[in-house]
Amino acid sequence: MQQSPRPTQSPVSMLVMSPPFSCLGYMLPRYLPLEAFAVGQRVAIPLGKSTRVGIITEISTESPEEASAFTLKPVLWPLEKSSLLSAAYLDIIM
Repeated sequence: MQQSPRPTQSPVSMLVMSPPFSCLGYMLPRYLPLEAFAVGQRVAIPLGKSTRVGIITEISTESPEEASAFTLKPVLWPLEKSSLLSAAYLDIIM
């Protein structure tokens, strides 16, 4: 049984693991279920003309209109099935 896409996208905060080493906003893609993503999980993200690795630091429950005045790019795909980094480790690196 194939799951239907989610009607809305969820905004997330993302820690970019290569230059510019900053926290950026992205949207979770509609074509994957929300359960496929977790805080501390590594994901592929578009940045400029390249694809980079980011770590999800927060998944927002706000609607996209409330979360940002900017258009956010979608996360491309998760790099593992579960969270690789614990909350305690994220507290250290942030």
